[in-house]
Amino acid sequence: MTYCIAASIDEGLILVSDSRTNAGIDNVSTHGKMHAFDTISDRRIVLLCAGNLATTQAVLEQLHRDKLKNTPINLNTVESLFEAAEYLGHVSVEKQKQHNNSQGQSAFNPTASFILAGQIGSDPHGAYMFMLKVTA
Repeated sequence: MTYCIAASIDEGLILVSDSRTNAGIDNVSTHGKMHAFDTISDRRIVLLCAGNLATTQAVLEQLHRDKLKNTPINLNTVESLFEAAEYLGHVSVEKQKQHNNSQGQSAFNPTASFILAGQIGSDPHGAYMFMLKVTA
């Protein structure tokens, strides 16, 4: 079970996530699930990830790649946190579709959930939580 929590208070945002990916009797694996993006100076954006690790890592990599390649829509070009959440949703759905080949993988589930939080410009800070499940 993965835990990510966001709370919006008058003074700002409180973001919390665990780092456990799986656990056995003698083996616990960890991976950071909170990611602060290096963006232009008028914004602060943090992404919390839960769910399928392959999907969340693919989404994160695509967000970073789009920003570095300066694609028309990326975390530096969106005009609002809502627009950033829509962009993240499109990337997540695309990555889930790529991983959703069920041939020979009956138990594989590419579903991931995210909390996107931060502030852009003079807009109020906020957080968006969503879970997007792509079905075959």
